[in-house]
Amino acid sequence: MLAKVTDLESRSRRKNIRIVGLPESIDGSHPSTFFPNLLMEVLGEGVLDSPECDRAHRSFTDKPKPGQRPRPVIIHVHRYQQKEKIIREARARRGKLL
Repeated sequence: MLAKVTDLESRSRRKNIRIVGLPESIDGSHPSTFFPNLLMEVLGEGVLDSPECDRAHRSFTDKPKPGQRPRPVIIHVHRYQQKEKIIREARARRGKLL
């Protein structure tokens, strides 16, 4: 039973993308609409057609104090292939994204 639960949890995390280093105030009040638009802007619309984002949020830790690192953003996309495409493009542009 425990193996089955672990497998289901792993499969649910499979389509997650973790973005680190974005300022806390950048996402506004609707992160589920903001981050797909940010990805299209950064990666280019030719590379990425409107990603289907099921949910997006900051990691569930305490809000950092001024001067500390911002919390990572977790984006759950609808399709695994879309997640892989985003990761591949981000790695190809490492250091040149923003």
